[in-house]
Amino acid sequence: MKKLVLFLISLLIAACGTQRSVDDGRIPTIQPSLTAVPHITSTPPPHIDVPAVEPVDWSNVAHHAPAMRDDYMSDIDDWVDGNRYYVKANLEFTPTAGIITGSQRVRFMNDTGDTLNDIVFRLYPNSPDLGGRMRIYDVNIDGQTIEGTYEERDTVFRIPLSEPLETGNPVEIVMDFITIAERGLNSSYGRYTFINDHLTIEGWYPVLAVYENGDWWTLAHLSGATDPHYVETALHEVFMTHAEGMPFQISGVIIDEVDNGDGTVTKQIVTGPMRYSFLAAGGDMGTISEVADGTTVNVHYLPGDERGAEWILEVGVNSLKAFNEAYGDYPFAELDIVENVTPTGVEFPGLVIVAKENWQAGHLGVEITTAHEVAHQWWYSLVHNDQPNHLWIDESLTSFSEQTYLRYVYGEESQRVLDHIQGSRSSYNFFRGSPGTVDFPMNTPADTLNQYPGGIGFVVYVKGRVFYSELRELLGPEDFMEGIRSYFAENKYGIVNSGEIIQHMEAASGRELDAFFYEWVGDFEGLDPEVKAQIDGENQRQN
Repeated sequence: MKKLVLFLISLLIAACGTQRSVDDGRIPTIQPSLTAVPHITSTPPPHIDVPAVEPVDWSNVAHHAPAMRDDYMSDIDDWVDGNRYYVKANLEFTPTAGIITGSQRVRFMNDTGDTLNDIVFRLYPNSPDLGGRMRIYDVNIDGQTIEGTYEERDTVFRIPLSEPLETGNPVEIVMDFITIAERGLNSSYGRYTFINDHLTIEGWYPVLAVYENGDWWTLAHLSGATDPHYVETALHEVFMTHAEGMPFQISGVIIDEVDNGDGTVTKQIVTGPMRYSFLAAGGDMGTISEVADGTTVNVHYLPGDERGAEWILEVGVNSLKAFNEAYGDYPFAELDIVENVTPTGVEFPGLVIVAKENWQAGHLGVEITTAHEVAHQWWYSLVHNDQPNHLWIDESLTSFSEQTYLRYVYGEESQRVLDHIQGSRSSYNFFRGSPGTVDFPMNTPADTLNQYPGGIGFVVYVKGRVFYSELRELLGPEDFMEGIRSYFAENKYGIVNSGEIIQHMEAASGRELDAFFYEWVGDFEGLDPEVKAQIDGENQRQN
């Protein structure tokens, strides 16, 4: 295996850089980040040998229960006939790379309403902004070997079906895969890194693509400022083998560990209904924990950063409590916060990373960053959306959630809350008056915004905070929060579009909000066309 790995690495060479940034405490996760340089060679890696995954009893979901809070264990029952992943993998660090080799059984349930002639998997590590490498081998469906094809810069793997798959029917796909992160890789805000013997990889295994509007979602996202992942909820069961004593954090809950007697251990991990799995391993990490509202919050930190870890644990616990109270309960048994080389912070299902650079007790910037990333467990992980095309849906509400945290901790009329509101308005007005900037509608694709100075940061984050502050003032706190709570309750574990939030705000307040949303958000499906035409006509007359 080691000879194979060294040969493989010799074929897969990439380069990337890191970039320091300054966190002003108000605009997390928007600083510039260098995009990973594409691999010099496109030569595919050789065949790999991994143990076959045994047959799975898909009717059994009881072993996923430890991943849920006691009151939400029944949520897993909805996925008995849903999408499922069963993965066996090996994690190995070599002198040149971190490598995951694995095999997985995936049960896909066709609930699309269409008859399908193919199934699409996404290989997100191959995204240009991540700079990793993933390949798939030996695809098998119902005992038949199938040849798939790579598309969209190798981020799409399309598997033709020998027989059409009618809606309402499942199919089981078995495949082997390999995922590589070369040492020194540090891309896209820490989503894909291997620095100082510490590996972080999001979506480290092939995941099913989203099927919507009569087709598979196959966009090869290019903007390193946003997440390329767009994924349906599923249950995941993982058996991961790695070196004994290696620090290891992963989405979900570790329910068993076996000593293999050869210097390795195998951990069994299960999730509740989650989008995908994020993995962090290696380094020299300590851990402190606290239980809040039935969820264990774990903070994993680097040597010497114990005091910062205590502060971030306090912020993480208060964030969890604040959002549980304001929006609805976080249903999972664990939430992990991991110190990382990211410039600020990044969200993943059940786990967030926070910048080492700002990992300090009492640091106001890291307080807001931590609260922001925890809020993403509601707006991104549980209620999901197409970030590349509609980034505002989760990021704007998450940015407003910083105020929700501040109100919970410091009080409704505290100076911290007032400063946050006024600071956002002042920053947005400064942006609008600055040369070279364009005040796009919030519902603008990320790749478009990324072409303009401050486009994503101000249009989605800062303008988004101001939008929700103005909406709260317009509707009143009670109707506003009722709209948010019903939006979360109806769409938990689901995928939303830009028209969902206005429906819940109008239902909660009894007011027509098309004109208000069009002014800030722009056009979207579900917007009243008569209101849009009227506003467009008035704008033309004024111009």
